[in-house]
Amino acid sequence: MRTVFANRGRPKGSGLNDTQLIDRIFGLLARNPGMKPTTAIKLLGIDNPSTIRRLRDKYKTLHNTPAAATDPGIRDRTASPHGSLNRPHGL
Repeated sequence: MRTVFANRGRPKGSGLNDTQLIDRIFGLLARNPGMKPTTAIKLLGIDNPSTIRRLRDKYKTLHNTPAAATDPGIRDRTASPHGSLNRPHGL
């Protein structure tokens, strides 16, 4: 009996860099606290369901970190001199 199952879909962290989009989503939600992440993504002009899902999942992953929950300025201090955030590869 097989007990190990193969994962489906694109592997997590396979290389799409959404750093700028995620930063824009954080910015929209900071200015409009009642807005939902999906609404913010759609306001950026993204309408592909797969892209919306990917960005929403990345936002939730980053938003639910302990540092992000306690410190709203975490994005500013984690920015590298090159403008991209110090995140694990693929997020």
